[in-house]
Amino acid sequence: MGRPSEPLLSREMIVDAAMAIVDESGMQAMTTRTIAGRLGVGQASLYNHIANRDELLDLLNAKVLAGVDLHPLDHPDWKEAVYGGTLAFLKALQAHPNMMGVLATRPARTDPSLTYYERMHERLRGAGLTAQDSARFLFAIDDYCIGAALNTEVDVEINNRQDKFPLVAETMEAGRPADHHQATLRLLLNGLMATVDLPR
Repeated sequence: MGRPSEPLLSREMIVDAAMAIVDESGMQAMTTRTIAGRLGVGQASLYNHIANRDELLDLLNAKVLAGVDLHPLDHPDWKEAVYGGTLAFLKALQAHPNMMGVLATRPARTDPSLTYYERMHERLRGAGLTAQDSARFLFAIDDYCIGAALNTEVDVEINNRQDKFPLVAETMEAGRPADHHQATLRLLLNGLMATVDLPR
């Protein structure tokens, strides 16, 4: 019999299966056994394409950051470019909230993540920020976006204690503002911009 026209397994297939498991059941559920079971192959066959779990986590990180739309960073106004790039970063993170623990604790060393940071620093440094101020902006943006992605489904419950917490109850009844992330990011970036001296 001839060889199959397409490989039965690939690195991309493994990464896609691993990400689906993480999205559905969390990072703890993502094991070689569950990945192999999802793909219908033996566990040992995975290591023909992925060296170890550490490499797989880097590939998962790369997949998340590859989802960042970099086009907003082309905006002619650097402030709008940074704002748009930040929203795009947040949107990519929100697509995979169960990855936040990994993204928050592993170094940014994959090409997609370094490409995003390079483009953001390019706009910030081009506006006149120092390397230190540019780093401070990106750390603050990371902190907010990772936290916001984790809180995508979090809500407040007061369990019939409206008399004790009337303002919380009133706010809950008003509903979650559709633009709360956009408004918060505007406040964050405006606050950061107010702390730096830019050339006129």
